[in-house]
Amino acid sequence: MQRVSGQPKLSLVLRYEHAATPARVAKTALFVERVLLAADPHLPPDCVTMIVSNYNTDVGIRAWTPAGVAAIARSKRALANPGLEVSRDPDARRMVFEIAGAAHEMLEFGAYITTPRAKRPIATLDQSFVDNLTEISERVTDNSRQDKPMAGATQIYSPIYRVGRLDENSDTQARIRLNDKACDVRVARCAVADAFDVAKTGNNVPISIDCLWRRNDDGVMTIDPRRTIITRIDATWRPVSGAEFLTVIHSAIPNVFDNIDDIIPGDDA
Repeated sequence: MQRVSGQPKLSLVLRYEHAATPARVAKTALFVERVLLAADPHLPPDCVTMIVSNYNTDVGIRAWTPAGVAAIARSKRALANPGLEVSRDPDARRMVFEIAGAAHEMLEFGAYITTPRAKRPIATLDQSFVDNLTEISERVTDNSRQDKPMAGATQIYSPIYRVGRLDENSDTQARIRLNDKACDVRVARCAVADAFDVAKTGNNVPISIDCLWRRNDDGVMTIDPRRTIITRIDATWRPVSGAEFLTVIHSAIPNVFDNIDDIIPGDDA
């Protein structure tokens, strides 16, 4: 996992005027985890750490990887201005809804979130904040389609044209065929080695992906490359001919055909 160089600075700070007991710290850690996973459901472990004060709870949040930096940045935008974030990306409604649920569990503390040098909080975790996020997450904008994007997993067949990173702080990406064109998508750490191996062969292989389907202007559901991550690559798969397939069936069930040679003609046919 690529880490940022040096000691990263604090990105967000969560504060409330209660002693940092184990139970409160555990609840705060769960809130932070829910917010970050709402921003990036595929966020790898150990990307973000917390620094907790001894008495009045003061929790600093620090990103150690590019994925952690991106997740905190998206969380910060959603916390500071959830309406703007949803207007930019309608899919952010799900993230805002998750943050609302996480914030509801923190109401008893009167907590607020700020940045290290900010003069005022970017969000106060009170009932009005939770109600606002819930309303925004359920709002359907005038320019949005009734067909909501659908998240899920599927398997495609594609070569891997190339694998790499834009720079040392970027996630690994692979260029595959998606929606009948070449697209760059993220690769999960567990699939990076197979991606490099398959890219050397040029073979068409089964690729498992987590993705988001959207309806395009023509009304066709397509996969959004920006919200796609490769989770598994079957590097051992190879296509078989019809003759090979029938031979395998005949070997497994000898009596399935009276005479396999009648189905698979020889050279003299």
